[in-house]
Amino acid sequence: MSKTLKILALASWYPNSKDPQLGVFVKHQLCAIGSKHKVILHTLEAQTNNKETECSIDGGFTHTSHYYTPTNPFLKPMQWYAAWQKVLQSLENEKFDLIHTHVAFPIGIIALQTKKRLNIPLILSEHWSGYGSNREYSGWLRKKITKSLINSSTSVIVNSNYLRGLMENQNLISKYFTVPNIVSFSEEEKTNKELPSGKFVFMNIADHIDSDKNISGLLEAFSQAKKNNSNITLVQIGDGPDNNMLRSKANNLGLEKDIIWKGRLSNGEVLKEISHCDVGIINSNQETFSIVAFEFLAAKKPIIITDCGGPIEHLPDDFGIKIPVNNKIELAKAIDRIRKGKQTINIEKSAIEVREKFSQSSFINKVEIAYQHALGQ
Repeated sequence: MSKTLKILALASWYPNSKDPQLGVFVKHQLCAIGSKHKVILHTLEAQTNNKETECSIDGGFTHTSHYYTPTNPFLKPMQWYAAWQKVLQSLENEKFDLIHTHVAFPIGIIALQTKKRLNIPLILSEHWSGYGSNREYSGWLRKKITKSLINSSTSVIVNSNYLRGLMENQNLISKYFTVPNIVSFSEEEKTNKELPSGKFVFMNIADHIDSDKNISGLLEAFSQAKKNNSNITLVQIGDGPDNNMLRSKANNLGLEKDIIWKGRLSNGEVLKEISHCDVGIINSNQETFSIVAFEFLAAKKPIIITDCGGPIEHLPDDFGIKIPVNNKIELAKAIDRIRKGKQTINIEKSAIEVREKFSQSSFINKVEIAYQHALGQ
C-alpha cells in the first residue's frame, strides 16, 4: 500500500498513570503503524485533578489523553459515556480513512457511534482471552456491543489462531487475520544489586489475578522445588486484586526470603529486569499470546510455560519446558530440571527466530494486508 492513511485509533486497554503495563502491546502496535501511516489515538481516563487533555507525538503516532472526574461510582458509566460524546464532537470535522479499534469492550460502544458518524471502514484488533469462559464473556451489554462491533467491522485481527477459535466458538464470525504481537527485548548484562549473589533467578511477570495467572500454584511449586534447590530465587513482577493474598500465601509457605516482589513496572523496566534473570515462568491457565513469554526468549532466557493456548502455536522448537495447565507437581519438577540442565537449551538460535518472527517490520506487513482488505484494494 503506497498511500499514507489517516487512522483513528480507539482502545479499551492502554498504558496509563495507574497501570503502565495495561495494553502496552497496543501502544507498540500503534507506534509501529505510525511509522508508515498517520495514527491518531484518543483515550479517556478517570482522574482527580483538573487536567482536561494531554497530547504526545511520536513520529506518525499522535496520542491525545482526555480526562474526566467521576463524582459517584454509580454514575461513573454515564459520566464516561458523556465525556466520550465531547471527544466525538471534536472529531466530526476531521477526515479519516478508517477506524482501528483495540479490544471490543467497552470502547466498542464509542467505536460503533464513530463509524456511524464518520461512515468509514472499521477494523477490530482483539486481545482478550475471556471469550473462552462463559462466566467472563457474559452480560447482555458486552455481548450486544461485541456482536455489533464485529458485524460492523470489515475484519478482525487476532494474535493467535487459538483466540480466533475462542471467538468463533462464541459464534463471532468475521474475516479473521492472524497477526502476532511485536516483541521487544533488552540485552543488558545480568548485573542487579537487588538480586542475591550466587542465586539462580526465576521470574514471573503477570497481573495478580490468580484465576487467570495461577501465581498461587507457582508459589506452591516453587516451595516444593526449594527443598532440592536451596540457591533459587523467584522475582515476581506485577500487581492486582490478589496481591495481598499472594504475599500472605508466600509467607505461609516460608518463602518470605526467597521472593522479590517488584510490583508494577513500565515496559522498559520490565525488559531490563528480564535481562537480569535466568529463566522465565508462565504458569497461566489461559493466554491468547503472552508477550512476556517471547520477551524472555528474545532476551535469550529459556522459559517454563503451561500448555495455555495461544503462545504454544508460536513457540520455537527449543524454548525450555512445557507443562500441563494447573499442575504444581510438574511445575516443581520443571524448575528442578531446568535449574540443573539449562545449558542443554539452544537459546541463541531461538532468540534469533523470535526476534525475526515478531519484529516491527513483520507486524506492519501483516497489518497492511488487513488494511487493504478494509479499503477494498
